[in-house]
Amino acid sequence: MDIIQVKYEMLREASESPHRNITELASSYGFSRASFYKIKEAYEKNGVQALVPGKSGPRQAHKLTVEYRFFIDDHPKASSEEIRLRLQKERGLTLSRRTIERYRSRKKKLLMRESIAAFSLRVPLYCMKLPTTGKSGSIMTGPPVMIRPEKHT
Repeated sequence: MDIIQVKYEMLREASESPHRNITELASSYGFSRASFYKIKEAYEKNGVQALVPGKSGPRQAHKLTVEYRFFIDDHPKASSEEIRLRLQKERGLTLSRRTIERYRSRKKKLLMRESIAAFSLRVPLYCMKLPTTGKSGSIMTGPPVMIRPEKHT
């Protein structure tokens, strides 16, 4: 049985026998009493989807303080290794090269998403000409072309 099914069976058994000792029931399924109540509360709020285990570990980059991020942003042309060495030499801070690379990658993706969102807010969809099919049946691609909306009189 997978973890979702185990949690569901535990909750089902608890609902079928309300006078059963929760500590014993949870223990028989490999959970603590506190975990049982957390699982039950999550299930009551969000249904079966709440039984799916979440991603473990940190939810964000916890090693990158504001100081690190400013330093990295102030040196856009420097390689990750150069930044790592300068941080260590000038400020006594240790950070891995890969952490710097991940930060730059996330920031680049975020900036791209923001620019796409800003563009889509400025250009209504009815003003964009979508790609069309050419004579050969292939889709003609290219930059979006602005067209004027039709005037109805």
